[in-house]
Amino acid sequence: MILTARDALPDRLAGLNAGADDYLCKPFALDEVIARLHALIRRSKGISHAEISFGQLNINLNDRSVSLHGQPLNLTQREWLLLQLLITHPQQVFSPD
Repeated sequence: MILTARDALPDRLAGLNAGADDYLCKPFALDEVIARLHALIRRSKGISHAEISFGQLNINLNDRSVSLHGQPLNLTQREWLLLQLLITHPQQVFSPD
């Protein structure tokens, strides 16, 4: 991701053609940078959508919401991170550490 003050079209095209996955010009909101970084991470893991369903479990990676049978679940941060790790790395075995 390129964060820059250079907003001319030739600069944007050069950055993207040089291999950048995203190009964001100043001024930008920090929340937008974070959302774009999350999108880049999802794509790098092969996840094209922010919402993942596993049976009756629905997970939204953008707003960190989880529901089971349509009912929202309140997870602690540790529970959320563990669920996110497991759902984004299917078929991978993890140690308790």
